[in-house]
Amino acid sequence: MDPGVSSSILILVPATVFMIMICVGTSLAPADFKRLLIYPKAALTGIVGQIILLPMMGFIVAAAITDDLVTRIGIVLLSACPGGQLSNTFVYLARANANLSVTLTAINGVLALVTTPTIATLGILLFAGENADIDLPVLKTVAQIFMLAILPVGIGMWIRARFTEFAVRRQPQANLLAFVLLIFHMSLVIATNFGRVQDSVAENFLPAVLFAIAAMTIGYTSAKFMKLDNDTRFTISIEVGLQNVVLAILISQVLLRRPEFSLFVLTYAMTIPLAMLPWVYIHRRGWGIGTLKQRLGMA
Repeated sequence: MDPGVSSSILILVPATVFMIMICVGTSLAPADFKRLLIYPKAALTGIVGQIILLPMMGFIVAAAITDDLVTRIGIVLLSACPGGQLSNTFVYLARANANLSVTLTAINGVLALVTTPTIATLGILLFAGENADIDLPVLKTVAQIFMLAILPVGIGMWIRARFTEFAVRRQPQANLLAFVLLIFHMSLVIATNFGRVQDSVAENFLPAVLFAIAAMTIGYTSAKFMKLDNDTRFTISIEVGLQNVVLAILISQVLLRRPEFSLFVLTYAMTIPLAMLPWVYIHRRGWGIGTLKQRLGMA
């Protein structure tokens, strides 16, 4: 075992991911997947943005902003992990298309079983080369994603189907528990890598903010290109812009046993509200891009 990876990380990180994903599952129902047929153009736009456009942007950002291999691999891992758990909350706060948000989170989460190891492996090969001492075990990664993302979500959905009234009534508490576990998850990783995090925040802060803004811009622009309504544009921008931090940390800390690769991910997680919350406020106020430009004196 890499001495930089403590036993607490190897046990508690997977455990917290499992519990978080059960909580996420209790908010889902089979109808959420069927909405792909209700919003086909919007759903496909969001899926393409998250699975194809976002990783392409991530690779470009990694190549353009830094020569540091650790940061580049961190960006690659983040780009490979779609569907952050907080995206639905941001969309709900903005009063946008919450149903579409839930559907995209659910579908991208299932697709991650294949797309995450594929994108991560391609990125590692691109930036580290075949001879680098960075080996992502693909089959083990698929198995881990299934056990810690797909399976617990299925358990949560089963709980909702079997005890529907209880699950619906307790959904706010489940969401709160997922948030508390997410904070605990990040705090644990930060505490066990405090020296590294402290040294890297200043270096990774600007790239992390730029990554988030670029990701949201890709989502919004692609939805605008497809002539979708403003609520849908906003929703897709959040879904594409918010990555699955806990999955990226799991891959770096547990599968790769390289905690330094989670440093960019942690900085992104700490700075994402700086990019998301103003965007949520702008949409909730109903300003739109044109109104915002007028208020800023740009039009």
